[in-house]
Amino acid sequence: MSKLTAGRLADIKSGISNPALLRQDGIIRGYIIELLAHIDTLSEAASGQQWQPIESAPKSTAVGNDVHGIYILGYCPEPDICNLESAICVVWWEPLMKKGKGMWYGEGGYEVTPTHWMPLPNPPDAIAKEKQP
Repeated sequence: MSKLTAGRLADIKSGISNPALLRQDGIIRGYIIELLAHIDTLSEAASGQQWQPIESAPKSTAVGNDVHGIYILGYCPEPDICNLESAICVVWWEPLMKKGKGMWYGEGGYEVTPTHWMPLPNPPDAIAKEKQP
């Protein structure tokens, strides 16, 4: 699989800006635009693997009741926490909760309040190869 270069990303963005594609399938075009925004955000953050403010995190999106989840590492400190490393967990945005206003969830399906985020690391090569068809 080839890497998504900046040039290729620019080509894809200009290609999906074609109004004919919008008339053919607007929902797919919307998904592509959302994914490209997430790719940009994740690419920038992954290059430095630094914690970013949660306000800059990519969020899961929904079209109707169809949710496209994006999972990230979140830093979710609680006032009574003793071990700061235990505040790091996988989090995701649930866009349909709170009457469509959305909320963050963490491992175990609990509501969390992350302050920072970072992309998830890639899975180990052996596991990734097992998942390939």
